[in-house]
Amino acid sequence: MIYLLYKLKFPNGIHVGANSSLELTSTTVSSDVFYSAFYAEYIRIFGENDRELFQLTENDEFKVSDLLPFKKIETEIRDLFILKPKIFEDSRGFFLESYNYNTFKEIGIENIFVQDNHSKSLKGVLRGLHFQKGEYSQAKLVRVLKGAVLDIAIDLRKNSKTFGKYVTVELSEKNKKMFFISRNFAHGFLTLEDNTEFFYKCDNFYNPKSEAGIMWNDKDLNIEWNFKKYGINENELIISEKDKKNMSFKEYKKINNIE
Repeated sequence: MIYLLYKLKFPNGIHVGANSSLELTSTTVSSDVFYSAFYAEYIRIFGENDRELFQLTENDEFKVSDLLPFKKIETEIRDLFILKPKIFEDSRGFFLESYNYNTFKEIGIENIFVQDNHSKSLKGVLRGLHFQKGEYSQAKLVRVLKGAVLDIAIDLRKNSKTFGKYVTVELSEKNKKMFFISRNFAHGFLTLEDNTEFFYKCDNFYNPKSEAGIMWNDKDLNIEWNFKKYGINENELIISEKDKKNMSFKEYKKINNIE
């Protein structure tokens, strides 16, 4: 009998064993080897002329499980994604994979991140709406390590159907969601708890000469921050002097010759 090794597009290591928490098992096997052995057994049972499993695989219809480290959730704006990591919990605590270039590439995010940033804020701190101009624009992968935020991204792409529209997502220590924000978006967040720690990856370096911002309460953007829902008094927001001087959305459009 001929034994063929099938090369998969996504050759992960697979944990195998009797432990209910897969990451605790010490035995691993390449998914290529696993699939090849599985297919060889399929042929042994159903015969070499049965091509159904092979056809399903070619059509990307054969699924072993849904154990990818991330679940990618589309939003109403193109290139903004919410990511839910696979979380393994036991009596010791939890484990999750927060970033893996190969996995992200598989789900359509091929950005190479070059800088990590980490901030800590009191409840009621509002940061934003920040962006870097032109070639210095940054894509970001944002998450909360402690506490919670209301995170916001505004589409600044000139020819986008959703130009000037925004997406909000609640990120927290509890839900462990992440938010991928493509280049040419403005970004900001409101902290919902004291001592909130916010962490994000960028695919371009910080460039102070290209940084800019739009006012958080711009009337044309009309962002709903849900202050009442989170028990935050709008008149007591903690905002940097720098962010208080951000431009209006009208000024942004005028500078960039956008009607």
